[in-house]
Amino acid sequence: MTGADELGTALAEAQSASTDRVVSASVADVTATGAVNLLINGTLVLDVPCADSYTNRQAGDWVAVRVSAGQPVVMWRLGADTPAGTLRKAMWGALNPPAGYTPVDGGVWFQRNEDGTVDLYFKSSVTEDSPGVGPPTNRASIVRATTSGTWVGALPSGQVEPAQGIRGSELPSKGAWFYGLGILDAFTDMTVTEMWLRIVRTMDGPIERLPVNLYLHSYQTPPTGDLVLNEGPYEVGPLSPGGSIRVRVPGDWLPLLSVGPRYGFAVYAGTDAPYSSFQGPSAGAIGQVSGDVEVVYA
Repeated sequence: MTGADELGTALAEAQSASTDRVVSASVADVTATGAVNLLINGTLVLDVPCADSYTNRQAGDWVAVRVSAGQPVVMWRLGADTPAGTLRKAMWGALNPPAGYTPVDGGVWFQRNEDGTVDLYFKSSVTEDSPGVGPPTNRASIVRATTSGTWVGALPSGQVEPAQGIRGSELPSKGAWFYGLGILDAFTDMTVTEMWLRIVRTMDGPIERLPVNLYLHSYQTPPTGDLVLNEGPYEVGPLSPGGSIRVRVPGDWLPLLSVGPRYGFAVYAGTDAPYSSFQGPSAGAIGQVSGDVEVVYA
């Protein structure tokens, strides 16, 4: 019996039985809402909710799935886990902390990390460095896209969600996020060491994991004609429907973004690839919205 058969059997039995079943599965992707897509012997099970006991969720995790009344819920990672809220490090210094920390009463700031751990920073007149860490030096800012869209053929389609590949009998799609001068301004008087792009796939398109093909573009706002692509493709993923991924921007792209020839990111999968689309900018947690660019400084 395959893993997909096992989960299917568990779902069927749980619908007619009073007892729960627990099966194992691997995580294909974590969604923007914190649910997961499970991959079992090549079969995708989408948008499976997770118990709070499953922390630090990551693609590639092997997890225990409880099936009750026909509904799967991921309970925990199989293997060692780090509880959310675990203190990762503590720092202090005479100045305010770098960006990303939230103040609390008494000159103490905290920062939640993507892995569920927490950093603390204490403002103090003590001048010596924090033990084993030194004063915090890395800072980061988030640039959110102002708009986005898709082009079919050489014309804008009116669709907000950037897309790649072919849908039905249409010509190939290509999409982009636009930032005005936001990314360029992030370089002003600063030394950028790295850059990360958040991409969230929509539920549209085939239920399979597909690569994302990234390009740079030279537009501050959407063009009225064709969307011309520049450097690329840079293939990342693959990503399943609803999946969210944080992509490190290639280092050789940073100089192009720093002086203005390039202003944003695009997707295009060629003339024979399956269709997939990605969320456009919206309200949401900093760094978690599709198209969000995290700029890290020295």
